[in-house]
Amino acid sequence: AYVPTIMNLVGTFLSVPFVYFVILLGSAAMKHAQALQQEEIEAGRLAGQLSEARLALLQRQLHPHFFFNALQAISTLIHRDPATADKLLVRLSSLLRAMLDDASSQTLSLRTELDLTRKYVEIEQVRFGDRLRVEWSVDESLLDVQVPSLIVLPLVDNAIRHGLSAKVGSGRLKIGARSEGSSLLLTVEDDGLGATVPLRHGLGIGNTRERLNAIYGEQASLRIETAPHGGFCARIQIPLHKERT
Repeated sequence: AYVPTIMNLVGTFLSVPFVYFVILLGSAAMKHAQALQQEEIEAGRLAGQLSEARLALLQRQLHPHFFFNALQAISTLIHRDPATADKLLVRLSSLLRAMLDDASSQTLSLRTELDLTRKYVEIEQVRFGDRLRVEWSVDESLLDVQVPSLIVLPLVDNAIRHGLSAKVGSGRLKIGARSEGSSLLLTVEDDGLGATVPLRHGLGIGNTRERLNAIYGEQASLRIETAPHGGFCARIQIPLHKERT
């Protein structure tokens, strides 16, 4: 039964005009390509939804943290140092307004991201006083590059909360942005308490890494370097698509 079946197939094939056969193949290939394209679109849509969900979660968790910390500081200062308390309240209002207005989209300019981070750092400097020294090293030609919103600020928050707040004496926080080949390199470094590895990946590290993966895949990375009493250094590397100005 096998041989006749083969012969029948050959006969059928030979009876079909060659041009029609090519058309059938082309149609099948086109449908396959369209299906693959649709799968890619769907995968991109799902990745975008994941990234948006991560951003929404980050915003919900960051806002109360900033708010309650600053309010606690204001409550402590309001009778002892009313002028500083008033300054802190103004800066808190400015930060929350900027986060609501500027950090609601999936991406924003590096300039805006660093402005948000600077507003947060200014609040922490009022709280910590001379105990917190901040150094900025930013290539200004990169300020118009688009980056994921709230990508630097959570790492700065982690550095202050876990690395510097419990340190005896003053601490140094360094925030940098520069190009490295075809990538944008963002760094957040402190000389605080550090930690042993492997780290427990909390809000700042775990969420940031998952958002980078959802947006850029393997083109982006987040690396953490730390040691007990050796500080933290977080390095974010993302594709540098926009031309420098």
